[in-house]
Amino acid sequence: MKKFLYRRDHKTMKIYTYYENIKFKQQNELLKLWEMSWKKMGFEPIILGLKDAKKSSKYSEFCEKMRLIFKKITNKNLSSYGLSCFIRWLAYSTVENKEERFFVSDYDVFNSGKWKTSHPIKNKLHFYDSACPCLASGNAQEFGQLCDAFFDVTMKRLDVLQAKASHYHDQEFFMYNFMPQENVNAEELWVKYDIFFSKRRCEDVAPFGTDCDEKVRAFHVSHNNTKMVKDKNPEKYQNLSLDEVRIKIAKNILNIHE
Repeated sequence: MKKFLYRRDHKTMKIYTYYENIKFKQQNELLKLWEMSWKKMGFEPIILGLKDAKKSSKYSEFCEKMRLIFKKITNKNLSSYGLSCFIRWLAYSTVENKEERFFVSDYDVFNSGKWKTSHPIKNKLHFYDSACPCLASGNAQEFGQLCDAFFDVTMKRLDVLQAKASHYHDQEFFMYNFMPQENVNAEELWVKYDIFFSKRRCEDVAPFGTDCDEKVRAFHVSHNNTKMVKDKNPEKYQNLSLDEVRIKIAKNILNIHE
């Protein structure tokens, strides 16, 4: 099996994100900046939503399963936001061309200007920031297999997860099941589900405002990263909310000067 897939044709590399209106502030502006950052580098950015996830014949059953595993592990009800963290992967599985390989990312992951469409993609599901699922690549069929794994892997390790996890969204699924420090058999799951995890901090994706800024190909401007930047620059951002600071950081990455 070839390790990498190189694009030698004229097709534009696609990158998808998932958006669901769950009342977070300034998300539309963030989406526009996400779209701009990738389009600028030759990608075709595409925003999927709940209607796309509902194209899957598995949608209703999938939602019930995700609510069930969350309830079994935390003894709480899964929130709308928590459910959306799982549903996004189902939306990616509905892309019509099941063989086409593409990127997916959170819409607070911005191309630094160094990630080009010519960079190779692995011939398997690839998560670029270890257990943090902010940036990945794969194809629709692989994302569909991942959606099955959310339930199957969790149910097989339920006793362990109930003892370890007080919270359980997609990131916790990867952390507690697929990371060797949490599961001694993690790499067996990598092989079974044909998933690869990497964490090349100053090459692929990193928070903004670190020593990686001049090298990294994508910035993950997460809530925690935004708070870090605000705390390091109190005079600059003291009168702004975290949502406003995040927009400022994204515009800085895109060299948009107000």
